[in-house]
Amino acid sequence: MKLPIDDVSLIKLLDRVLTALGIPEQYIVKIKQEREAYRKWNESDQQFIDALSFASPGGVKAPNGSAIDRPGTYYYKHKPTGEIVYVGHSGSLYDRTGTGKTVAKSIIETGKPPPQTIYIAVEKMMTKDRNLENWTISYVETFSSNIAKEEEERIILEEDPRFNDPKMAGK
Repeated sequence: MKLPIDDVSLIKLLDRVLTALGIPEQYIVKIKQEREAYRKWNESDQQFIDALSFASPGGVKAPNGSAIDRPGTYYYKHKPTGEIVYVGHSGSLYDRTGTGKTVAKSIIETGKPPPQTIYIAVEKMMTKDRNLENWTISYVETFSSNIAKEEEERIILEEDPRFNDPKMAGK
């Protein structure tokens, strides 16, 4: 829905209302940051990027090779069947997807995940198919952890991935 007010006027009005209500400044700043993230998300017309094979090193990276250390939603897909088996969100796409790949490689090499690393979905994936070339990671940057959680929940409801716990959607 398009509001009959521009973003700048809306932010100024919101700022005045929140101040008048006695909302502490740190909360007003957080609300403004979320509003800006939501605006970027909507305007960017984000699409999921089929990024990498599980066989490639590290987590997801931008086209320029830098780590995507920002919030986003990702999913793991089994290439031969096209099935999305797991959907997640993270404050750092690079770290979370890199961990998934590390766990998968450890299971293949040693038969178990690395010490102190729990990633049940990846363990189930490796039980289904141990060929890393058959798994891909797709992701989308959301600019906000809250938006990433909402996207995760939406995709889980739509796709019903077999390795997600539905109670954990958006958590």
